[in-house]
Amino acid sequence: MNIKELWIGESVEIVTSNRVGKFEGISKDGRARISHNGKIYLVRASNLKIYVEPKVDRVKELMNEINQKSDACKLGSTNDEIDLHINILNPSLTNSLPEHILNNQLSACKAFVNQSIAGRAFFATIIHGKGTGVLRSEVLALLKNYNQIDRVEEIKDGGAQRVYFKY
Repeated sequence: MNIKELWIGESVEIVTSNRVGKFEGISKDGRARISHNGKIYLVRASNLKIYVEPKVDRVKELMNEINQKSDACKLGSTNDEIDLHINILNPSLTNSLPEHILNNQLSACKAFVNQSIAGRAFFATIIHGKGTGVLRSEVLALLKNYNQIDRVEEIKDGGAQRVYFKY
């Protein structure tokens, strides 16, 4: 490589160390001055090559980012749904005291709603089942604490709630 053809600020790679830095000019002894992480390296021309930024597929990158966010929200069967039936949510608590089960279900529900809001979900489904209605009424009471909830709609013959968010 002819370092006299380089422009100041041009990205170059030091071949032996794989460091990428900026060309800062030529030193008195004829070596290239390369700036990398606040340090200046004096490098022979034979140890340099022009750095070509790898092509990044921005669409693929964004899709991966979206998938990672949705994976973080998965508590139920999909990222926009949670099933609060204890045998699905936490089977180890199946034979626990009802108060303990209810506390666990409500904690999971609250975490799910918070994650949905953090992920700016449009809607979420909370499956509480029909049962005696205790969990249903507790879930509805919990949902009243959120300003981000636009409306709640009963679905699945009263066994679940669809929650719509506003931002």
